[in-house]
Amino acid sequence: MFSHLPQESLARPVRKPRETAQVSAGLNRRLTAYALVAGAAGVSAVAMGQSADDNTVVYTPANIPFYGSRRANFKIPLDLNQDGITDITIWAGGSGFSLGTASISYYDGTAGWYAPAGAGGIKRPLTKGMEIGPVKGFSPNGILIRSVLSHSGRREKHGCVGNFKDRTAYLGIRFPISGETHYGWVLLSTACAYGSGEVSGTVEGYAYNTVANQPIGAGQMQSKNASKQEAVIPGALEMLSLGAAGLPSRRQ
Repeated sequence: MFSHLPQESLARPVRKPRETAQVSAGLNRRLTAYALVAGAAGVSAVAMGQSADDNTVVYTPANIPFYGSRRANFKIPLDLNQDGITDITIWAGGSGFSLGTASISYYDGTAGWYAPAGAGGIKRPLTKGMEIGPVKGFSPNGILIRSVLSHSGRREKHGCVGNFKDRTAYLGIRFPISGETHYGWVLLSTACAYGSGEVSGTVEGYAYNTVANQPIGAGQMQSKNASKQEAVIPGALEMLSLGAAGLPSRRQ
């Protein structure tokens, strides 16, 4: 079809190799600085991502009320690690009787906890930051608060007892996961209903350490490693966003 064309017109043109462009020393320094800034920002971002992955504390916010009286009975099973096994149960209930007159009557409301074998709580209420770990003092059951009201003739007696009486505090707990001991906390608010022999409270949240046999601070919501972030070079991300214009200029 192209037989009428000269043979040399069918040959592919020969391209000359491009000459290497010489970059000025100033521009080369700017490009190097840009690469260093980008690399530093990238490393910092990776470091921050790794620090988030290093978190060993699992925190669950909650707002679960409970109420204890002769007419109410609450059981709040808490599964801190969501494996389908109740680690500790917060309960509230009460009792009471009356002879049908105001002369003789007795009512009480009580709240506490109980736990399966290997688990338990610390009877002493903890303030924020107190360590919960492999120490003695864990009990499979205990009383948080108890309110009593009694009438005998014209005499009335009211009492409210318990280490967690009328306060917001942390219950330190331990429980097993696959045969290994873990530590955690439950934040509780409790109150006596004076004059009625009733108690009330709220489970406000709970957390545990995913690492076996390692302590946790009362109120701690993330591990110390996760709370630390690698510092970003000052202005690095801003310089990247500006491109070459954001790189520092240097005189040759």
